[in-house]
Amino acid sequence: MTELSGQATTLPAASAQARIVNMWALWCAPCRAELPALERLGVALAGRGVQVSAIALADDVFAVREYLAERAARLRGAVLGPHQPVVRQLGLDALPQTFVVARDGGVLACWVGARDWDAPAVRAELDRVLKNA
Repeated sequence: MTELSGQATTLPAASAQARIVNMWALWCAPCRAELPALERLGVALAGRGVQVSAIALADDVFAVREYLAERAARLRGAVLGPHQPVVRQLGLDALPQTFVVARDGGVLACWVGARDWDAPAVRAELDRVLKNA
């Protein structure tokens, strides 16, 4: 996986904070549509110690970096090659997919499909899941 700066990185199994990890792609219209709301979610949760990241399945870091800079500049992003073994291991057969990951690295929830991250019902469901993070 590559950060938008071009540096190689990995997602740690465990972290000091809970994480929401959204897997998306530039070719996926529902993925692109939810990014601005995902960015707002990240801003809202930062004070609670929850990190929100968007990982694009792509080979071109530049294209992803430019897209996010224009549409969701405050959203932490990275790029994962679509043919990496981890893509198959995660079962990413549909996009977007969003994972809620606890501090110990356990996956608390996985949602397939775009979500309205601004909707009160979605935020309430996320709050319920994060209580176990």
